[in-house]
Parts: sequence; C-alpha cells; structure tokens
Amino acid sequence: MQQDNNIAILLLTDTVLYRTNDKVKRIPDFDSMYYDIQDSIWAVNTVYLDSVNDKKLINNLFSSLKNELEYYEFKVYTNKTKKDFDALNSGYIFKISQIELEEDKYTYKDEYSFPNNDSLIYYKDHEINKYDLNCWFQLIPLDTTTEKKKIFYNSFSIEDKLDGSFYKNESNTVKYKYHIFPVSLNDIYYLSTHSGNKNSNFLFNYFMNMYIRENMPKGFNAEGYYSLDPVTGYIHVDDEENNDNSFYEIQ
Repeated sequence: MQQDNNIAILLLTDTVLYRTNDKVKRIPDFDSMYYDIQDSIWAVNTVYLDSVNDKKLINNLFSSLKNELEYYEFKVYTNKTKKDFDALNSGYIFKISQIELEEDKYTYKDEYSFPNNDSLIYYKDHEINKYDLNCWFQLIPLDTTTEKKKIFYNSFSIEDKLDGSFYKNESNTVKYKYHIFPVSLNDIYYLSTHSGNKNSNFLFNYFMNMYIRENMPKGFNAEGYYSLDPVTGYIHVDDEENNDNSFYEIQ
C-alpha cells in the first residue's frame, strides 16, 4: 500500500486521566457515604490510582503513538505543526479523546492434582491486582463528503504474576510454596507505552484494510481482516469481526 502509508495525521489530545476503582464500586452504598469515609475506603483499596502521574502516563502514550506512526511512514503533525496540517487538502485528525486507568482485583484459584490421585485436588486462593488502560479515539477525515468520523476503543491490561506450586515433602505431606510478583508503577507507565505502540499498529491496519477493500478487483473479496506484524513484517489474515489486531469500532 505504497500510496497510503504517507497519509497525513494530526495527532491530538486534550484529555485528562480518569481513574476508576472497581474495588470500591462493589462496596454497598459507597456512593451515599460521607466523603471522608469514601476517601478512607478508597485509600485502603487502591494501590496506584493515587500515585500515577497523569502527565507522564499520557505523554508516554502520545509519544509512543507518534513515534510508531512515523515508523509506519505516516506524515504526523501535532499541535506544534498544526498550521502546516491546516494547509493540506487531505488527511485525518486522530484524537485521543479519553484515557481511563481502571484498578480491580480478583480471586485466582491455583489448583493441582498429583498424578495417580485424580480425585483429590489441592488449591490455594490468591488476591490478584489487575489494571486496565482504556482508550477512546476519534478519527476525523478532512474530507467529510466521502468519509465519516470514526470512534474507536480498546483496552490493554496488566496484572500481578503468580509463581506457585504444590509439592510433597519427605514425609509425604502436601505443601505449597508461592511468590507473587506485584505490578509496579513503572509497569503501568510501560502499559501506556505499549498501548501507544499497539494503537499505531491498529491505525495502520485500519488504513491498510480500507485501501485493500477500495482497490480489490471486481469479483474478489477480502479474505478477512489483514494485520501487519510489526516485529516480523508479515501480514496475517484474521477474522473480520473477532481479532486482536484492530480497534473496537463504536461509530
């Protein structure tokens, strides 16, 4: 798609970071409690929502998105070069409309059955912290006579890692050992960088598939949704409706 990989993109964001604590959402009548009680409950039930730096997280996402789009040979403009973009006749505005960091926890059951003892299952429950970075985007064409504005969404997650195992000691007693590797604040900042990288790939895939559909010879149909692997350079064909290499299209 040599013609389309020089598409002009004005990359914008004016959003703040929204924080959602799903742990407190499950507490009965939380919203009706006094604010000081809410604050106390929130503080006990959050790990990183209060300590993450909004500007750093958003900048990480924006910078990685911009760098990767340039890697895909898009012509990327920002607020600093908006005047140059405004002089163009064709192009798109790609706007980060909303970013949400969501914190939650769930119970993970580590189970094991020793060989030749299938009827007896040993288990240990663990509380695992999970973080979702949810993003909404607007893709706005300069030429609205042939294309409409699109709204995209996606989410990327990170969670504590568990390394646990059941074993029998010398007296044949079942024991359990484990270690939880908790998510760090740096991991969350990395998640924002990862999100920027993936979203740039998704945008490339979106334009690639649009180009393929528009230039497919008569009588031929696309095999599915085409996606570029940025590591290997190979193009894969995924299911059109259910794949991990595209945005969720809201509008």
